[in-house]
Amino acid sequence: MLPSSTIFWLGGFGTFFLKYREQIVTRLVNWNVRQPTKFILLGYTTVLTEEFIVALVHALSEGLSLLRFGQLVLQFWAFNIFAFTGFIVGWCFLFRRFRYSATGLFLIVGAWGLFSEHTLTYLRTNTLVAIFLILPTMSTYNLIIAPPIASIDEFGKEMNPWGKPLFLLDTLGLFSYSGVTTRLA
Repeated sequence: MLPSSTIFWLGGFGTFFLKYREQIVTRLVNWNVRQPTKFILLGYTTVLTEEFIVALVHALSEGLSLLRFGQLVLQFWAFNIFAFTGFIVGWCFLFRRFRYSATGLFLIVGAWGLFSEHTLTYLRTNTLVAIFLILPTMSTYNLIIAPPIASIDEFGKEMNPWGKPLFLLDTLGLFSYSGVTTRLA
């Protein structure tokens, strides 16, 4: 069973983004803000929007108390500002230097989402649940990074296809690790 927040996120925001993709891309590309700032701002805005929906669904399932809803929003936002820093800053760095195909991007971002959410660990204990969570998890992470990607007017150069995934995972890991160590220090 999919979490309700995933259904609202992909069905609501995802449908909206796909339906108005051309207009969104045009506005974001023409937004007069420096590219790295725009990318990072959109990345955090998308993450915080997704977490707002998650908090709303959790609060509704507990009997909607505004105090509890506010607590959940702040809790989820505080965690995800740190948790997604490496993801957002890493992709900002990578897109300025390299170009990715849509399929490659979906698989790499989705794989990062599966790793981050520990979805594949369910394969050992509950294979059916893991199988049903793979595509929604991959799609959620791709939808999180979609608005920042839509804001890019000029991508980097093409890279050797064999080196791209390794460089990508190293870069995302490095930015994520530095965010964690900074938070723990």
